[in-house]
Amino acid sequence: MHPISLTVMLLLVAGAATEARSLRAEPHCPPPGLDSVKDFDLQAYIAAPWYAVEQVVVTYQPRNSFYCTRARYVPVDPSNLQKGVTVINYGNRDGVNNNPVGVSGAAGNRSVELFAVPAPVSGPTAASKLLVGPKQFLAAAPAAAVAQRLGAPNGNYRVVAAGPSKDKSIGYDWAIIVGGASAPSEPTASGLCGPSKAKDEGLWLFHRNPLPPQSDIDHMKQLAKSLGIDTSRLEPVVHKGCKYEGADPTSPSTPAAAAAGTGANGATGSSNVQSAGGSSSRNAQSSGPKKLLVGSAAVAAAAGGCKQHWLGWLLAHGKRC
Repeated sequence: MHPISLTVMLLLVAGAATEARSLRAEPHCPPPGLDSVKDFDLQAYIAAPWYAVEQVVVTYQPRNSFYCTRARYVPVDPSNLQKGVTVINYGNRDGVNNNPVGVSGAAGNRSVELFAVPAPVSGPTAASKLLVGPKQFLAAAPAAAVAQRLGAPNGNYRVVAAGPSKDKSIGYDWAIIVGGASAPSEPTASGLCGPSKAKDEGLWLFHRNPLPPQSDIDHMKQLAKSLGIDTSRLEPVVHKGCKYEGADPTSPSTPAAAAAGTGANGATGSSNVQSAGGSSSRNAQSSGPKKLLVGSAAVAAAAGGCKQHWLGWLLAHGKRC
């Protein structure tokens, strides 16, 4: 064979091999068919605190804040969740029980009121989709308009799997949450889809028990992978020794009775799990107020994006970027 012909042939073979590897490493993201939980009981979901036991780094939750992270959801009107829910996030930075930080009054920070409203969708998975952001922003327009501006018609907070609890009042013992309009949208070498760093997408493993059995965490990760979600960027949150002081504020938006809340339930060993689309499987186991943009100005700022991660900046610094 002529040397030039051999060279051309080798180049063609190498090119084909490279393209094949590229196709294998570039899955369609988000995973086809990935949806939030079907027939979700939002009332039970928000009935007790949640503890992030593993999560990925995002701009508003840097690695040094992975201590004592807790979330509570307090409805404006328990009889009508369409009116929205106050999101009370709490954590410590640089160590357990050190430098408390929070929103919606937690850790004394009342300059940022974080809020959640049902995403403007219908159908059996609607209750597990939420729009989350500053209260002033979400109150600026109807949910459908806000969702359109955010490019998040299905919400930016979705519960893609949840493990039923033996305690019916709290509904679930653990949950897997993805954050972002199209999360998880980043193809990974594993052939799965991970949360995008560029889009500041989140991934959280929640549990009612701040110190759950490792088997529950392992199960959540395995289930996430079965849904097409890459969990390699997840990092553990430290809860041992946490006191959660200042995690339950009282304010007009968080009534004392609601803020006191139900204690975390540590029941484990559920045999069924609700996951994306509702499928079931066995063996599942600061200082003073800072000025914020409100009304149409907040919607316009989000649409234009004063910075790519405007929400993260707001939550981290208590002010617009």
